[in-house]
Amino acid sequence: MMKNYSIVLLGGSNSVMVNGLQKGLRGENVKLTNLALGSSISLQNLYELKREKNQEFLQVADLIITESNINEIANHHGHSFVPLSIILASVHWLYEELYRLKKKVLILLLPYNPSLYQYATAIDNAHRSCANQYGFNCIDMQGHYIRENMFGFYGGFGAHQMARLMSCFGQNIVKSIHLFKSPKQKVSCNANPEFRILTPREMQTSAGGGGGISLIRLQNSVFGGEVYPLKKRIKFHFPKNG
Repeated sequence: MMKNYSIVLLGGSNSVMVNGLQKGLRGENVKLTNLALGSSISLQNLYELKREKNQEFLQVADLIITESNINEIANHHGHSFVPLSIILASVHWLYEELYRLKKKVLILLLPYNPSLYQYATAIDNAHRSCANQYGFNCIDMQGHYIRENMFGFYGGFGAHQMARLMSCFGQNIVKSIHLFKSPKQKVSCNANPEFRILTPREMQTSAGGGGGISLIRLQNSVFGGEVYPLKKRIKFHFPKNG
């Protein structure tokens, strides 16, 4: 009899692509909860871990998959130019919080030509270091592409991996869930700050003539959520009472 599995997927656009990784992970014996969001770094994956509405999925998960290295490389060297210190800190924050869940974790290091980006290797190594620290599973496609000199093949697809390849990849992950190891026992994990999620309405503001805070709900074919448009000159402060 085929065993049923519950999988939670954290990541960016490579995890959102309809015919890519998520397609391969779906199956008759798999309940997939896809919490990915395009261009996400580890900080967004951490946010999904802490959201109250996701706790039920996380607690019953047989496997949690996370991928973010491509987006961290891209968002440090371009796009939003996130400082390297924030990138590296968020990687370590994410994996400590994942370790607290005591679930099987699979880290995907997707290929994104490191020779083109100054700090790509440092970012990838942060993920590898945390995988070793906590005993997480890691499929290092980045390392494989480097060893086998495959970036000529990769160049045709760029940051978005070939959908068919990723779909097959997802199918093989499902077939191998029983082979993935559980995290190490008794690893010290007390370095993280306390994380709380506050909406703008729960924070203190100094309007400075900018007006009040409004709430709207946006929805497309994939995502939906509450949005707070920010007006000029409104400053937000965390409540002093915590």
